[in-house]
Amino acid sequence: MRAGAKHTEHGVLTVLYEEGEEIKDPSLLKGKISFHSSGTIHSAGERLFRDSIRNISKQEELCRVLFANPSTFNAIEGDPRKLDVCLRYPSDERCPLQAVCFIAPQKALHLVRIQDAAQQMNLFFPFSGLKGVPDIMLQLVLFHGSEMPRPSYTYFFFGTVAAKIN
Repeated sequence: MRAGAKHTEHGVLTVLYEEGEEIKDPSLLKGKISFHSSGTIHSAGERLFRDSIRNISKQEELCRVLFANPSTFNAIEGDPRKLDVCLRYPSDERCPLQAVCFIAPQKALHLVRIQDAAQQMNLFFPFSGLKGVPDIMLQLVLFHGSEMPRPSYTYFFFGTVAAKIN
């Protein structure tokens, strides 16, 4: 895994595969990222910030993922756990697997279609009754598009805002 920060230019983010600092700490390599309703994001040992989702009124992009080649992942052993989601998604060795996660109030959800996707699968996860948060829906869009080299690392992308820790 690699970590770093970039700024968009005219709404476009360009990241070269060799950019970012390699994370070698085994405790951070589990790839877990958490998004708190306050807007706090915990990622690779850092605490970052985005707008709070407590007052979310429309669908927003939460994060993006560009996956490393599946051959770099360890095989899953044993039976699926209770909350695992098992899929039969067709892999294409010429095109890296990508994902975009959207969050929306359940009444403001709309289906996302990735324009240049050769293959796409949308998954929906409803969350109701969370304290201080409207009933929300996460839409995870898995897809692959253009042919390009697969990255050696998995990249997570998410927007942040400048914030001051008190």
